[in-house]
Amino acid sequence: MANSKHQRSIQFDPNVTGVGTISLDDYTPREIAATWYDEEAMDSITRRCVRILKRMETNDLKQGDKKYCTRGLEGHTTLGSINKRRSRSAAVAAVLEEQARQRDESAEIDAQAIADAYTRTTSSCQMWARVMGNRDQVAAEAFLYQADDDDCKGAVTRSAATPTSRTKSRKELNLASPHQIGLISDTSIVGEHVPQPTVRATAA
Repeated sequence: MANSKHQRSIQFDPNVTGVGTISLDDYTPREIAATWYDEEAMDSITRRCVRILKRMETNDLKQGDKKYCTRGLEGHTTLGSINKRRSRSAAVAAVLEEQARQRDESAEIDAQAIADAYTRTTSSCQMWARVMGNRDQVAAEAFLYQADDDDCKGAVTRSAATPTSRTKSRKELNLASPHQIGLISDTSIVGEHVPQPTVRATAA
């Protein structure tokens, strides 16, 4: 396959947008400490990762254990390291074999065919990366939704504990006493929508 069939080009957007930033020399020591990890912090992170890896190797981690996060360390275990080396070796071999085949059959180099050979060899790795990415997305969304729920529950609790002008009193609802009421669902108001309280009278 001729290389001319896979011509690629680079285009630049005529509208150039520049974003200004300050030089590292303009950072204060406090800003530097807040922006980058220092050597002590990196050593601490490394030691913690090593401890977690040892637990992973000995299967000393309980299912659902929130104290230790193993995400991102899978490739550093013994089995993970072996799989990574095998995948990389297979990808390199596929590219070299395709290059050798093209040199034997034609003087032209088909870059797309080389890329396709690499893609076929690494397709399983790509699929697994997508699976892990989807898991991370689900975990991140669950964490964010949980945080939002906690914030909403806190707002409702505070609103219920503090009477507001939007919450109708029992007198305004023409309710004489709790003995005449079977159930009062006095909904705390959050936002602009104001639902009416639900009242159900008991049988005489």
